[in-house]
Amino acid sequence: MNLIGWFRDSLIGRLSLLYGLGTMGVLGLLGLTMVLVISSQIAQRDALELSRKSDSMTAILAGVDSTTRLDQDLHLLRDLAVGHHNLEIGVMAGDDWLIRPDPQIRRVVESGLRGAAADKPGVQEPVIHLDEAGRHWLIGLADRTLTDAPDQPVRAVAALDVTESRSLVDRLTATLAAVGLAAAALIGLLTWWVAGGARATLARIAASAEQVTADALTPLSAEDAPIEIRGLVTSINRMLDRLHQSFASLEHFSADIAHELRTPVNAMMTRTQVILSRDRGAEEYREGLHASLEELDRLQRMITDMLFIARAERGLDKARVVTIDLGGMAREVADYFEEVATENGQRITITGELRADGDPLMLRRALVNLMSNATRYGCAGADITVSLGRQGPLARLSVANDCDEVFTQAQIEHLFDRFVRHGPKADQHAGLGLGLSMVASIMRLHGGHARGIVQAGGIRFELCWPAVTVVPGFPVVPATIGEAAAR
Repeated sequence: MNLIGWFRDSLIGRLSLLYGLGTMGVLGLLGLTMVLVISSQIAQRDALELSRKSDSMTAILAGVDSTTRLDQDLHLLRDLAVGHHNLEIGVMAGDDWLIRPDPQIRRVVESGLRGAAADKPGVQEPVIHLDEAGRHWLIGLADRTLTDAPDQPVRAVAALDVTESRSLVDRLTATLAAVGLAAAALIGLLTWWVAGGARATLARIAASAEQVTADALTPLSAEDAPIEIRGLVTSINRMLDRLHQSFASLEHFSADIAHELRTPVNAMMTRTQVILSRDRGAEEYREGLHASLEELDRLQRMITDMLFIARAERGLDKARVVTIDLGGMAREVADYFEEVATENGQRITITGELRADGDPLMLRRALVNLMSNATRYGCAGADITVSLGRQGPLARLSVANDCDEVFTQAQIEHLFDRFVRHGPKADQHAGLGLGLSMVASIMRLHGGHARGIVQAGGIRFELCWPAVTVVPGFPVVPATIGEAAAR
């Protein structure tokens, strides 16, 4: 991978580059500001020093009105440079130099500034000039016309060597640039080092994740992980917990199916082996086939119910929601079980009215399962009560019956598991132990819940779900159940 590709694809590379460029930009801005300020201060200092000498030179020339007086005051002009090693003073009358400055200054004045001085008599503004030796001069001029020699104007020159000041600014600029680049490189390396530590943590977490299998859903450790990564690790661990629960549910589901399917299959195999062990009459074969058909019917119902529960638990089935008259549905189901209840001396009573949203086929199936359990396992002469109503925003449907068997609350809650039956009457009926599991699945599809409650002399099964859906055709979000219960 080339360097550009590494910076583009690597988070550490991008962080290092961005921090380095950011540091270089900030330090560059600070350095530029510092250079401009210092350069301005040095230029002002040099200009002030030259201005003072130029003012003195102008004051001396102001008192000169003749060549004689000029000869007398030349020493005053020459003394201006005493004690200033970087200052050059020159005086020129016509084409002759009365006080000779540095040769470079003479050439500058003779070549470049003669015309300018003639066009602009008086004191000239200082100018910067770079001579052949690479020195920078700040040059100031002053002109004076003598009364006795008007054709030979006097020009005084004050030149300040600012090479050292310019060199200082250049060195400062180079130093700040080097420091900025070094700081940017150092920040980039530190960023790479710090991010590299986080990368090592991610590599360790990734190595741990590689060891996760369906048989070993070990949570990932986030002890030494940065705070920004701990949330991700926590989310992954929660996902692993959900996967563990799903795998455990799938294992239990498979074990339950295998156990329950094995019983009818073994029964049919045994019965078939017995029938085939010797020659039998047509009637015996017919009875054997009828018995096998009953077992096959039981297998078919079991497979259908288990498929429904499996699809419901995986969220593959969606409730087709319409507004239902639960009172009318309850009366229809009660009429269906009326004959069985009458044989057992039981009485079915329906109280309340209820209109609520839900899937009519699923809710009817749930009510049929509850009524079937009530007539099967209720005691002789029991009162079976179907109650309908609302509990806040929830629709509530309950089926209660008298029972001569004693159940604990834990046993009642356990009845909603698959293939679970309690009590001596359980072996007297051909139930599969899936009815209440299906009821619980139907309630989950509706965003509700099912529960069993032990009451005096009997048991009550209660269904609760949101009475009105937010979007028709879709199950209600289950969180509304908790909110309603909190009210």
